[in-house]
Amino acid sequence: MKTLSLFYENFTSLSRFIQDNCEIFLNPNNSAILVQLFSSRCEQSFYKELLHEIIELIPTAVIIGTTSSGVIKDGEVSGVDTVISFSIFQKTNIRTAIYRKDVDEHKLGQIIAKDMVTDRTKLLMMFTTSGNLNVSHLLHGIQSIRKALPMAGGVAGNAHLGKSFVFDNSEIEDLGVVCAVLESDDY
Repeated sequence: MKTLSLFYENFTSLSRFIQDNCEIFLNPNNSAILVQLFSSRCEQSFYKELLHEIIELIPTAVIIGTTSSGVIKDGEVSGVDTVISFSIFQKTNIRTAIYRKDVDEHKLGQIIAKDMVTDRTKLLMMFTTSGNLNVSHLLHGIQSIRKALPMAGGVAGNAHLGKSFVFDNSEIEDLGVVCAVLESDDY
């Protein structure tokens, strides 16, 4: 796996970054490119446009992201920027899904574990919206189905006291969870 990150400025700089690293992004041995977005922006329209830009530049990208109260890139902390991290895999497949909080968190965790996790799953990544979601109950629900599952993630921030969002390639959610599973036959 190789990871590249940048502070997002605009489409032109993003396009240049992709072009400057095209040998990495276009390597025929790549099995998946996971794009993680973290931003202090709380405008849904901003995320729709940014998702469109990334998909235009890397059509095979698998995207997850969240609003954030602050971002870190290469040890540099910012409270007003957007960080995009590209993780390039060669023996891993990635699937994402968004779940709206339509049931209690324990049940939602069980649904996520049943829908997303397989015997090939090496990691479940999750980001939840902030506010009315009990993450502890969500995790207990997942663990009731998959006890030894490695998990990583966090809770969306809302630095400007706006709504928090989580998103993937095609959906933006203001009350729920975005999940990504990393799957491989290798250990």
